Amino acid sequence: MNPYRARTTKYAYIPFGGGVHACLGAQLAMVVSKIFASHLLQEFDWQIEETTQFVQFPLKKIKNNYRIAIARGRL
Repeated sequence: MNPYRARTTKYAYIPFGGGVHACLGAQLAMVVSKIFASHLLQEFDWQIEETTQFVQFPLKKIKNNYRIAIARGRL
C-alpha cells in the first residue's frame, strides 16, 4: 500500500454531485466539453512520433512513453 496516497472512499470523487444536490449546470458542462474536444480534434493535426514502439500482447499497446506531435491545422 502506498503511504502517500490519500485515504478516500471508493466513490469520493463525484464531479457533479448527486441526488438533490446535483449540479444544475452538469448537462451544459458535458456539452461544452464535447464541443471543446471536437474542436481540438478537428482544428489540429495529431500524429504519434515515429519513435513510438508498440507491443502485441494480448492487445496492441504502447511499450513505454510516447510523444505526440500537435500542429495547427488549416484555418
